Amino acid sequence: MEKKQKWFVTRILQDAANPDVEVEVQIGFPEPWEGGLLRCAFRVEGLTVGDEDYGYGADALQAINGAQDGIAKQFRESGRRFNWGELKGETGVRRQIPIFLGPKFADSIEAHIEASIEEFAKEAEKKVAALEEKNR
Repeated sequence: MEKKQKWFVTRILQDAANPDVEVEVQIGFPEPWEGGLLRCAFRVEGLTVGDEDYGYGADALQAINGAQDGIAKQFRESGRRFNWGELKGETGVRRQIPIFLGPKFADSIEAHIEASIEEFAKEAEKKVAALEEKNR
């Protein structure tokens, strides 16, 4: 008898083009696999057809990250946009920085992200200050 997958986490998203259509992101519990690795089942019910796919890793966290990467890839390949609550066009599931490219690469990407966030915040502060000045 085949075991029924138990989902560790789920998230409901609405199709951005048709909010009446929902998909459910599902990530399973990490489980032992071959060669001492772990695997973590995942699927996006309503987006993909068939059985779950798997993320793999040396430990549970890496397997969960692999599942998240797989989900992000499915969203990219579908070409569709989804809404997560009030976040329009955003699933909240993004690709992880690949560690196999080494810490120098990861540090570079993280520094770029931090600089972009800082730049965004400064621009937002300027807009707020301009609005406050205009309303005085």
